[in-house]
Amino acid sequence: RSELIFLTRDKNSRQGGYTTNRYIQTLDEGFLPVYDDFRHFVQDNAPIHTSAQTLSWLRSHGVSWLDWPPYSPDLNPIKHI
Repeated sequence: RSELIFLTRDKNSRQGGYTTNRYIQTLDEGFLPVYDDFRHFVQDNAPIHTSAQTLSWLRSHGVSWLDWPPYSPDLNPIKHI
């Protein structure tokens, strides 16, 4: 297990929201130190996740990822449907 990694808003962005630069910084500082071949990295289709800059960063650091299927229900291993 790893600690939770929190993405904070970029106060320097036009709308004060989340940016690709802040996302990559968070991955670099919080995610990369604990990533190994035994972990699965999943991200949805948010623009900061699918930007060319983010995908380039993931590839250059050898990170493999799975895309979260669009409109999929949350997976809850406790609840049997």
